[in-house]
Amino acid sequence: MLFTREYDYSLRILRALSSTDDKMTVQEISKRENITVKIAYKLAGKLESSGLIRSYRGAKGGYALNVDVNKI
Repeated sequence: MLFTREYDYSLRILRALSSTDDKMTVQEISKRENITVKIAYKLAGKLESSGLIRSYRGAKGGYALNVDVNKI
């Protein structure tokens, strides 16, 4: 079974967010998971629209998981 790059990177974003209880910025996620910022923004938007993650706006904003990791 082949996984697309988008699927692989989406799992990496979810893994990064599951490792902390706090919000993470896209820059932190991309640095931690070795993903370009542009792709991380694109996939974070898709994950948010699917309801898996939630975005927080503002100076202390970022992304956090919206569902329990064990339910994913």
